[in-house]
Amino acid sequence: AALAVARASHQHVVAFALENREHLDIRAHEKLKRKQVDAIVANPLPTMDAKTIEPIWLGADGERDAPGTMTKAEAAQWIVGKLERWDKKKKK
Repeated sequence: AALAVARASHQHVVAFALENREHLDIRAHEKLKRKQVDAIVANPLPTMDAKTIEPIWLGADGERDAPGTMTKAEAAQWIVGKLERWDKKKKK
């Protein structure tokens, strides 16, 4: 939350939420608003020690993207790709 308040206009702040699957969307949206971040990547709790995850991107702009199960390395690339596309949109 402190980073979100102090960010410069060219910066994006993305938070992470690890929650029980049945409350994942609700709690991630609450965290998104409470921390005033640009987006949050939500993951079900069982992914903590797993080799794969099921990330869900929730943007402050209302975007929701759930690409399904992927490795953690694939998820990192996916998040970087989301940020790169975000920057391209912002520059237009």
